[in-house]
Amino acid sequence: MKKRNNLMLLLLIFILSMLLVSCATPTTADTTASAPSISEPTSKESETEEAGREVVYAPEFELEDLDGNIVKLVDLKGKNVLLNFWATWCPFCIDEMPDLQLLYEKYKDDNFIVLAVNVQESAEKARSYLEETGIELPVLLDKDSRIAALYGANSIPLTIVINKDGVAVTGYKGRMTIEQMETIYEMLVESNH
Repeated sequence: MKKRNNLMLLLLIFILSMLLVSCATPTTADTTASAPSISEPTSKESETEEAGREVVYAPEFELEDLDGNIVKLVDLKGKNVLLNFWATWCPFCIDEMPDLQLLYEKYKDDNFIVLAVNVQESAEKARSYLEETGIELPVLLDKDSRIAALYGANSIPLTIVINKDGVAVTGYKGRMTIEQMETIYEMLVESNH
């Protein structure tokens, strides 16, 4: 009986810890029911590297930025991309934004771009947050959470890094520290060799 109680306590702690590092995103049935996960490439077949690991291409997307310009993943080929799904109502997203800004500033001259994908909020809401905080990251608007669903962002923040060839190198669900961001940046750079 004591073992069972300990197991239940550990399970409860695990569930609570997962809730503490990310925020659930509101979803609609039509955007999540048949959405492929990040491990299911949509436009290219997966390949196998020499080391035997599966190569997964990031799903293509097309989103508007805050100025109404269309940004497509295919147009970013040749750049290392960090996609960060976020919203202003998510405290963990807001907590990591200054560190994302630092990472972007440090590496932006190395063909690296951070795209902050705002989920289900208006341009005005996102722009207001950026103005209040002084964050100057490129922001894309995923108003219907279609791209968040495509990338499996059922909770945010979710970060996916994509190398110059369009390969999804790794991802992280939950709030990241600057040290974790540096680590995934290094993984991203190494994946290009």
